[in-house]
Amino acid sequence: SEWKVEKDKQTDLHRHLSHLVGLYPSYSIASYPEGGSVVGLSKSELLKAAATSLKHRGDGRGPDADAGWEKVWRAACWAQLGDGEKFYSVFKYAVDTNFGHNLFSLYEPRSYNPIFQIDANLGVPGVVMNALLQAPDTSSYDSPLVITILPALPKAWSARGSVKGARVRGGIGISFAWRDGRPYDVILRFDRMKAYQSREVNIVYNGRIIDSFVGEAGMVRKVNV
Repeated sequence: SEWKVEKDKQTDLHRHLSHLVGLYPSYSIASYPEGGSVVGLSKSELLKAAATSLKHRGDGRGPDADAGWEKVWRAACWAQLGDGEKFYSVFKYAVDTNFGHNLFSLYEPRSYNPIFQIDANLGVPGVVMNALLQAPDTSSYDSPLVITILPALPKAWSARGSVKGARVRGGIGISFAWRDGRPYDVILRFDRMKAYQSREVNIVYNGRIIDSFVGEAGMVRKVNV
């Protein structure tokens, strides 16, 4: 619910996802500690609740849900939950229905003279990257920075692809490629900063930690998958 008093309904298809800001783009849900019980729930229970809420808000086809920005946000949330097919379905629906031939996002695209609304355009790079690479913030530097590779790669993109020079929190550049859904040539480059704060970094792929180390300024780390 978006309210401190329970008012949400399973049939409410409203476009707003304010209660899921902690899932994406923020981190209170996305980086909830594995053994945490801040709200009396385990991380798996909290993510399941977020997925249930997202599911009941629909896919953007409701009477008060037809906006490009909210479809892009929904797609990003599904990517954060690791569901590549739901991410792709909602994202493709947004592009098919809420973008013009010039790729401008449109407000009320079915109207006679729709206007340009930039929100969805600004969201597209974020949602695409969130399907390929995730590194949500944490509340403390004492918590590991978790970098997940290909967290929600849809089958439509699985044949081959690459990411070059992507930036994640902590002054880190990362590049990798994939073939048949499996990543390779994963390389992390840490910025050379005098005031760089060393931090534990966990690299995750396919639901498990494949590398764990302490990041240092100027470090170059190749990860074997």
